[in-house]
Amino acid sequence: KQRLGNRLPGTTQDLQNMMVALIRNGVEEQDILNGVADAAAKLSVALKMPYDQAAEFAAKLRISANVASKDMEAFMDVIQRTRNLGVDTSEMAYAFGRTGLKKFGIEGIEAAKAMSALYAEILPITKSGETTGSGLSKIFGAVMDKQKMADANAMLRQYGISMEFVDQKTGKFKGVENLVAQLSKLNKFNDTDRLNIITKMFGDGEDSKIAAIIAANGIKGYNETIRKMAQQGTLDKKVDEQLKTFKSKWEATTGTITNMLAAIGAPLAEALKPAIDALGALAGYVQQFAQAYPGVAKFVGVFIAV
Repeated sequence: KQRLGNRLPGTTQDLQNMMVALIRNGVEEQDILNGVADAAAKLSVALKMPYDQAAEFAAKLRISANVASKDMEAFMDVIQRTRNLGVDTSEMAYAFGRTGLKKFGIEGIEAAKAMSALYAEILPITKSGETTGSGLSKIFGAVMDKQKMADANAMLRQYGISMEFVDQKTGKFKGVENLVAQLSKLNKFNDTDRLNIITKMFGDGEDSKIAAIIAANGIKGYNETIRKMAQQGTLDKKVDEQLKTFKSKWEATTGTITNMLAAIGAPLAEALKPAIDALGALAGYVQQFAQAYPGVAKFVGVFIAV
């Protein structure tokens, strides 16, 4: 907490609230120390999100994707990249939560990255994390059902194609990219025929609509989303940009002072309090002066800058 408070903007209490939010959402203390706290704090700064909200967001995503604490910063880096593509972070969280990835064995940092790209491709169209997550959950359930896929491939053979989503030896899902590649086989058909085939495979619910989006965009569209995400600035870069602002520097400095006073103990803290109070009073007078005489304040500011 002290290390983060000395570097990042916000008060010590803000960071304390973040830690409490992580624990409240089921994150163990060791996991907090092993990377979850750093990931949540950096996401908060990069997305200008309150620390406690970022903590809750990170904790829920970690559970949904079953990402190790040491990989959380990499995961949050991916999430902020999707945000820069216009994806709402709340809808992203709903999508992860509704899909139920763990029951399909889709978990870990690499799976989380792949799913993030898939969500980023679908959410701008559906505008709903719940719809997207529920639809994908039904799709995963269908393609991993041996009998349903046997029936589907029997139907697909009349169109000269077949699809395989599960490794025949291990019985495990072959991955998100393979899912996209298999559904991309339907791109050789026109829109009407493609939708007809998808309906036969998945029914006529939300899962068919989601599958139709994936098939229409194809592997080329999926890879383009990944490329756009890769072009976005890193989480650390976004944090550094925020830390360059005067407000952030001041908040980080005052946080450092608070930590210093806590470390050196009450006697010296009492001795320094008058000076700190005087500094606060001076800041108040300067603020009042600047508001009353904006022209003069601007001149003084330019003079100081020079």
